[in-house]
Amino acid sequence: MHNFNVLRNDLHFKACDHVYRMQFTAGTTLKQREFPDILELEYDFKKFSDIISGNFRSDLLIDFCFPLLLDVIGVFYKLIFSQTQSNLKKVIFSMKDFCGDVISCTLWEAHAIKFLNYYNNQPSLHVTP
Repeated sequence: MHNFNVLRNDLHFKACDHVYRMQFTAGTTLKQREFPDILELEYDFKKFSDIISGNFRSDLLIDFCFPLLLDVIGVFYKLIFSQTQSNLKKVIFSMKDFCGDVISCTLWEAHAIKFLNYYNNQPSLHVTP
């Protein structure tokens, strides 16, 4: 990576909890390189019980791939609400982990539409608990 800025990671919502972040500029260029000694992906999933008890950082964004999430930390439990016909598109659903803890999740806009498309094409998810 060339021609980028290094800034303090003081954003209101952070993609990671590192002290610094890299910021792209108009002149930033990237070149793919292989670094076999550095892990490409690292997962640090939060326990549902920690989320329920409030033991989490509200300024740290969590990103997940829904099919991966089903296999790794919990399962889709129930579709609670969907709103796709207005300007604000929104889906609320709950997830249950293997300890039986349930949390509510909200997705907006393109993420909500993508989730609903996935949900509507997966008959196995339409199970009433």
